[in-house]
Amino acid sequence: MVKHPPTLTGAVAALALFAALAAASDAPRGAFWREEDNCRELSFKGVSTQHYDLGQQIISGTLTHTGRNPVRDVKVCGNGVCMMIDEGGQMKEGESAEFELHLPNLNAVVLDVACSVLHSD
Repeated sequence: MVKHPPTLTGAVAALALFAALAAASDAPRGAFWREEDNCRELSFKGVSTQHYDLGQQIISGTLTHTGRNPVRDVKVCGNGVCMMIDEGGQMKEGESAEFELHLPNLNAVVLDVACSVLHSD
């Protein structure tokens, strides 16, 4: 006989779901996280490109938080190649993080940065 874990029903299940969602959110009361494809809270600094004979390139640099609102889930992308920066961790004004994108070609690169921004009601 296969044993299954106990299931929650009714109000107990709703309370468990609410508690799980509250624990997953690190937003203060009255604030919320919003995903933004063009994260204006961050700026690129010291971006450099290294080309390699195998038709590959590495784009590296620093993202600096120049805005006012905390951000998290920062993602840097170039020509469809993306990397997460400290997934789930927050960046606040003045903080920086380095990135290094490995691209499989020598095409011109346009860098984008996406993130979740903490907003207040």
